[in-house]
Amino acid sequence: MNVLTILMLFCFLKPIKPEIYLSNLNATCLRCICVGLTNCNVLRGCENEYCGPFYISRIYWADAGKVVFPDDNPNRENSFSDCASDYPCASKIITNYMIKYAKDCNDDNVIDCSDYAAIHLNGFANCDVKLESLSHGRDFLSRYNQCKLY
Repeated sequence: MNVLTILMLFCFLKPIKPEIYLSNLNATCLRCICVGLTNCNVLRGCENEYCGPFYISRIYWADAGKVVFPDDNPNRENSFSDCASDYPCASKIITNYMIKYAKDCNDDNVIDCSDYAAIHLNGFANCDVKLESLSHGRDFLSRYNQCKLY
């Protein structure tokens, strides 16, 4: 083999970091979290520092890696609110956050949509707090559980 062939093989055999995939964080889970939060109102803007159908804060967005639209700049003034107000872009924010912080919040030995919902509502450090005990949690759970039935 000549040097060029060896270099070409090295390029093709070079390990590529695969994208992390959370099997239980799927389209149904994201939709039900969205329904639980805002009835998935995609026309919802920003209110009290929280934006979009998933009710995402700027701090959450930054912690998730400042996801923005392709070719956008996270330093642009409205990049956060534009992404958080768009369902697919906001879903990517949540996915990134869950990749970073996913854990079994309810001690059932499975990381599933219930855990992702608790992490999203309470933050990863407080995800073990029962949603039923929170005033906003009861409304969320009612809509979320109804969504999960379908």
